[in-house]
Amino acid sequence: MEMEQQFEKERLSLEEQKTLLSQQLDEMREELTSKLRAANEEVSRLQQEVRKGEQDFGTAEGQISTLKEAQDKLLEELDATRARLRETSNLLTALQGELETQKRHHEAKLITTKEEEKHKMDKMALELELKWTETLR
Repeated sequence: MEMEQQFEKERLSLEEQKTLLSQQLDEMREELTSKLRAANEEVSRLQQEVRKGEQDFGTAEGQISTLKEAQDKLLEELDATRARLRETSNLLTALQGELETQKRHHEAKLITTKEEEKHKMDKMALELELKWTETLR
């Protein structure tokens, strides 16, 4: 009987250990299931972030392409503006040269006209003086 009691004791102890291990196993299963669920949720979240990042990347590529096109157009406009500026600058230089030439021509003509007028006045003064001298005699 003593053996039976010992056997029964061991059986009860083993059943307790079995129950305890079963509970620990259930707790571990629940914990691991919870961790697996959290990991799956994190994977889903990261997949969404990757998709969003890919969309954002596509959007950024589109914006970069648009900006490059705008840059090309602006460079063309800048080149055209520089060409027009060179033409305008050359025209301005030519006009300034022409204006300077006309100014010198006008000044020369003005000097000539003044000299002619002075000569006429001197001649008239001389003639007038001769007439007065003649009249006074």
